Order: sequence, then structure tokens, then C-alpha cells
Amino acid sequence: MTWVEGMTYSRNQTKQAGKLLRRHELANDEVPDDQRIWALGVLNAWRQQHGYPLTKATMALRKRLQTKSLEGDAAQRLKRRGTIIGKLVRHPRMQLTTMQDVAGCRIVLEEAEAVHIFMDGWRVRERLVSVDDYVSQPQPSGYRALHWVVEYDGLLVEMQIRTAAQHKWAVGVEQIGASIGCDLKSGVGPEPVLEWLAAVAEVFAYVDAGRRHPSSLELRVMKLRAPAASAAREHRRRTAGGMTLSRLRHFLLVFDHREGSMLWHEEFDSLNRAVTRYGEVEQQYDTTDHVEVVLIGSDSLDTISRTHPNYFGGAVSTARNEYLADL
Repeated sequence: MTWVEGMTYSRNQTKQAGKLLRRHELANDEVPDDQRIWALGVLNAWRQQHGYPLTKATMALRKRLQTKSLEGDAAQRLKRRGTIIGKLVRHPRMQLTTMQDVAGCRIVLEEAEAVHIFMDGWRVRERLVSVDDYVSQPQPSGYRALHWVVEYDGLLVEMQIRTAAQHKWAVGVEQIGASIGCDLKSGVGPEPVLEWLAAVAEVFAYVDAGRRHPSSLELRVMKLRAPAASAAREHRRRTAGGMTLSRLRHFLLVFDHREGSMLWHEEFDSLNRAVTRYGEVEQQYDTTDHVEVVLIGSDSLDTISRTHPNYFGGAVSTARNEYLADL
């Protein structure tokens, strides 16, 4: 992949920034403040470059919905700074320049049949880099969805296609993960919690298949729930302390996981202004672990309340059923 036109920093500088941020996070090597600030600036510039390609990818999803006469919700997001750094730490060989999901968009369809209709015969014009079918081969965490990585304007964008059941599970897992400070969807966290969530994911898979799950699975979920709740409490205790491009809007959300509510949000027409503000607010809350700053693009805040209900207190409760009750 040729280097990106308009990127302020070189490929080697961008790689070096990722390495410095990984070193700082691991605390294996002291990184001077000026170097860390420089590296964060490079990361923000690299992330900002993905804004317009990401918008183009989201529009492609929406156009496909219209072509197939399907109902669904689509939204986009640039990966949060802390999540980018966390992924660099979990994958020591990964370079910032090769991370495939700095930019991501998703579409949520009601049922598996709608996903089949949506995907049937679809060919993107841009270069298709990879396809991951996490429905046929779920991730160890239980995560299920279809992932495409597509190259737009020399940059990688991840497209996620989920059913409502898959989305419900993922949103619940993200909320539980935020409450105990673990990236559970990536398989990071207390083992009893991960084992329970994987079993719950099997229940949701039966929902997608239109079949009733066996009683043995129901018993396994119930049996695993108490150890999961205990492990979550212990971990918490130990760690306490048809649309046009111009109509896509950008929403900066600031969410307090301790209070379970959104502190405030800002809305932007300009992607560049939104990403610049994103970096400023991330810096503002840099040392506040329980506050999450996220930038999401969609047609309205109402759509985002459905695609990312974990940031909307009222919507979260409807997105999680008896199996994903609070730990």
C-alpha cells in the first residue's frame, strides 16, 4: 500500500509513534513527555486521515441497504485513542500503519436472512483486503459478525455486518467490559466472565437460527453466571481506583461509566472539526479512566442510540436481556 497523500508525517514516523505509545503503556521503558506528546499528535493525525474514506465506506453500506430494499441502521466511528494503544499492546508485532480497524462502520440488520440478502452478490469497487466470517467461525469470546476490510483512498476501513441479536450481545459485552475495565470482546478479562459470555453468545446464535436453544445450554449459562458475577466483582474491587455525504453528521459523546450516563455531546457538520475536537476532549479526560470519549458518524443521534445503545442509559436496558443482566 502506497503512503497516504496528505498525511503530515511519514510512514516511518507513524510507525515510530505507535512503538513509543506501546512502550509507554507497557511501562517497560520510560518515554519522555515530549516524545509521548509528539506520538499522540501523530496518532491523532493518522486517525484523522481516515475520516473521509470512512464516510465513503458508510455511504456504500447505506446504498446497499437501499438497493436491496432492506431496513437497517448504519453508523461509523473512528477508534478511540486508548483502544488503539491497547490493541498495539495486545499485538506486539502490529504497526500503527497496518491496524485495520482505526476506521470502522457497521450495519445492523434485524435477522440472519436479511444479512444473506444484503451480502448476496455484493461486490465493492475498492480493493477488498480481507473477509472474516465470525458467524461460521466465532471468536473465542463468542463474538459473531461478518467483517470486511476494504481499502479506500489508500486507507483501510473495517465494515461490520451484524444481526440484531449479534449486536445486542456485543453491546451488552461492551457495557459489562466498561463497568469492570476490561476489553472482554477481545478476550481480555476474568476467565469466568469470558466463559459465561461465550455461552450466552451461543444462546443468541440459536435466536438467529430461529431455533430454541437446548435446555443443557440454558443450564450451563445459569451455572456459569454466579462465578462470573463473583469474578467481575472481585476484578472491579481490585481495579477500583439513501443519504448523501453532506448529510452525514458527526457526534462527539462523553460518557461516564461510573454514573452510567452521558455527560454531554457535541454535533458537527465538518469531519475535520469533529476529529480535531475529538483529540482535544480525549486530552481533557486523559487521566479519567471512567469517562469515555467517542466520535460517531450517522444521520442522527436517534440512529446512534440504536447502533451504539451502550452510550444511552435508557436504550441500554432494552438492548440487554435476562442473560446479560448487570454483573
